[in-house]
Amino acid sequence: MKLQLIAKHALKDRAFVIPLLGLLLASLVIVIVFATQIKPSQLNLPIRYTTFGVTHIYNDSWYYLLGFILFIVASFIIHSLIALKLFSQKGPVIARLFLTLSIMLVVIEYFFIISVLGIALLSQ
Repeated sequence: MKLQLIAKHALKDRAFVIPLLGLLLASLVIVIVFATQIKPSQLNLPIRYTTFGVTHIYNDSWYYLLGFILFIVASFIIHSLIALKLFSQKGPVIARLFLTLSIMLVVIEYFFIISVLGIALLSQ
């Protein structure tokens, strides 16, 4: 089936739309919070810590943090498309379960991004 037809059929199911809106809301909140905290500067920010290598802490420019925003947006789009595919092939129950797990993944992403942002803001 076409994606438009699947989406039209899935959006009529209220039990499917509620987790989808929850995923959208969680993703938007993270993007807004993170985007408002990023401040352009000439300073290099600590972006990665590893025990391998000479310096252990690696620095990069501030726009490295924009990749996290793109990751959240891509995560929302891909998980929504997978949920639509599951809705058409496996049924609405599996699609709702997948969306619920996706919301949990976004919450984990939130905590990870807040910790990265905390490290980056401490160095400025």
